[in-house]
Amino acid sequence: MTKKTEKEMKSNSDKSGYVSWLPLVIIVMAQMQMGFNVNAIPVSVGPIVADLYTPATSVGTALVVYSLSVAAFVMVGAKLGRIFGERLVFQVTAVIHGLAMAVMALSQSATMMNVAQALAGLAAAALMPTLVVLIAANYRDKQQ
Repeated sequence: MTKKTEKEMKSNSDKSGYVSWLPLVIIVMAQMQMGFNVNAIPVSVGPIVADLYTPATSVGTALVVYSLSVAAFVMVGAKLGRIFGERLVFQVTAVIHGLAMAVMALSQSATMMNVAQALAGLAAAALMPTLVVLIAANYRDKQQ
């Protein structure tokens, strides 16, 4: 762990055993944001196909692009967390992922949707490892 996360861990719980739930709430919200992305598209294939006048395979490609981006770059994302600090990487990639989801929702073509999904996948690849590190850094023993 980086020194920054060790300091965060010490400040999160004092000697009385009080634990702040705020870090966990933020981490869970980020995980829900990523999960929503993966689960919303299969349900929305029909309306997306109708709105964009594109074949269903183009919408399916968006899911594949997201999954492949995450799988291919998750180790790179973990390395970025070690280099720049997990907290900073978490903050930046959560914002990037949210913006990519906004672009995805507002996309006017299948290409734009696929590019947004690729960007979201890259952000999620860096975001996922930081979730685990931040939980380990903020909570110890029985708290975990």
